[in-house]
Order: sequence, then structure tokens, then C-alpha cells
Amino acid sequence: MVYLVYLVYKHRAPGIETKKTKKTKETQLEGLVVDAELLKILACPLDKAPVKLEGDRIVCTRCGRRYPVRDGIPVMLVDEAEMPTR
Repeated sequence: MVYLVYLVYKHRAPGIETKKTKKTKETQLEGLVVDAELLKILACPLDKAPVKLEGDRIVCTRCGRRYPVRDGIPVMLVDEAEMPTR
């Protein structure tokens, strides 16, 4: 849990430029930085399925819910998620 908080906090501050390193791969999109390790351990809170980054949202691979990322922090709350469009 502490490591997860560190990963989120580490990339929280907007405007800080990051570089790809051998140890950590990062996805950067218009100031949004989401650590690849963080994406690997995140799961949809509703159905526990893996998630992926699409644009500025984190999307569940099973149910399709789209979770926002605010100030570089994924908001993984079911009430905050957008329903998938069909």
C-alpha cells in the first residue's frame, strides 16, 4: 500500500518533466503522467479486472467504465466513473 501511495504521489505535481528510465516506463500525455507499474497493479473497483490508459482516462478492460485522472492521480471510484458508450 505504501508503494502505491508513493507511485501516485511521485507523479502528482503537474508541470514536472519526467524521463523514461530503464527501471520505470511511464506514459505521458499532455502533462498527465501515469506510471506503468501503477497501471499494472490498478484494477477496476467494481469487477477487479485489469485497466488500461486511453487518453486522459483509465478504462476497465471488462466493463468499460472510464475513470478520471485528476492532477496525475487516478480516481478509482465507481461513482466517479463514466459508463461505457455502446
